[in-house]
Amino acid sequence: MAKADFLEAQKLKLNSRLQEAERLIRSEATVESLRQSKTLQIRRIKTAIQTIEKTPRAYGYCARCEEPVPRKRLIAIPEATHCLECQERMEVSIKDRLNFAEAAVSAALSIEVLEEARVATEC
Repeated sequence: MAKADFLEAQKLKLNSRLQEAERLIRSEATVESLRQSKTLQIRRIKTAIQTIEKTPRAYGYCARCEEPVPRKRLIAIPEATHCLECQERMEVSIKDRLNFAEAAVSAALSIEVLEEARVATEC
């Protein structure tokens, strides 16, 4: 498949995904977390469409390492901006930060509980 044909097919797929995400976001039954997820997806889809329209040579390259994103990944997720390796690294980094934050909150709560227990025994 020629690059121009591939880009046009990707643009059609992106527009279809955009319409579906926008339809879901307007639905009153959509819960807030899904609404936020779809809002982020819409932003990514619109960015991918703009890239195809304005700088087609940039579409399909990882925003982090600048290597080509495999076509199979782009076909599955046309708005993908990272290769799988970089995406996994980012997800691990986010997970590590969340784990650190959870540990910090847990430690703070433990200190607070110990302080409350100390105050209660003093009374």
